[in-house]
Amino acid sequence: MFGGKQVVVCGYGEVGKGCCQALKGLGCTVYVTEIDPVCALQAW
Repeated sequence: MFGGKQVVVCGYGEVGKGCCQALKGLGCTVYVTEIDPVCALQAW
């Protein structure tokens, strides 16, 4: 159902990190938006 979809995750805190891992595991292409430059680099 999610495989091959493009998904945007807003924020890369504890919840955002978990969502990214789960969505990547389902085969999604994940994009992250983050206003904190340090967290944005971690999301890269």
